[in-house]
Amino acid sequence: MSLVIALGLFAATQIGAVSYDKFVAAEVPKVGRINWIDVLVILVMLNITPFLFLLLPKFLVLLIFALAFASGLYYSLKPFIKVKPLLISLALLIIAFQIWNPTIYLNDLIVMATVIGLTTLYIQSGLKPSELVLLGVGYSVYDFTIVNYTPLITQLTLKMGSIQIVPLLLVSNFVIGAADLLLASFYAIALRRKFGVQFSSLGIVLSTLIVAFIGLYLIHVPLPFPIGSPKGFPLAPWITVPFLILWILHSKLGGKSFSIGD
Repeated sequence: MSLVIALGLFAATQIGAVSYDKFVAAEVPKVGRINWIDVLVILVMLNITPFLFLLLPKFLVLLIFALAFASGLYYSLKPFIKVKPLLISLALLIIAFQIWNPTIYLNDLIVMATVIGLTTLYIQSGLKPSELVLLGVGYSVYDFTIVNYTPLITQLTLKMGSIQIVPLLLVSNFVIGAADLLLASFYAIALRRKFGVQFSSLGIVLSTLIVAFIGLYLIHVPLPFPIGSPKGFPLAPWITVPFLILWILHSKLGGKSFSIGD
């Protein structure tokens, strides 16, 4: 049952991201479009931040997560709440409530809402398919390396176990990283914009089946680790491969161009 719930939340986030992008116009910051330099900065930060989290005391890690998710909620809710003080207060109140009375359910909702809003914000800020591929492949290499050849994930999991709000989708002993969720949602939106909702739906189904396969494998193989553990499977490469296959396959058959204004 835990695996089924995890799969449902994973798929729901992607569907939410596609729907949000289709029907909601995010308020894009006036700082120019997202480009490959921004992608490289994101990849560098992904490499650095886990090591910083291990070095920093827990209260500072909590503060960083709290501010990051408060910002994420701010941008996710911004198209719906036009009164800025009310919007800021609501985002901070949600984060404060999770810190005061932490629950897995609220943590998951915060992560999902943030991912849905940020994927749309990045795509509507001008993230191109080639830059998305750079982000996906770069993060996949990083994810594969740290999961299989370092103890970093295990150490981070132990430290985050006592922090009230974390960038993880948590369902019992199943854990899906927010970065993996973000990547899958990026892919779902890109496929919808490039090839239509049918191909996007196929991408969501494939990525969800991949997580299901990994979850079932870890249930039936005696490894006491959650998804993303050193002896488990890094999700990013296994999510990225089918996206690239779908992208190349449909591109060979022709299709409409990627349009930010779609």
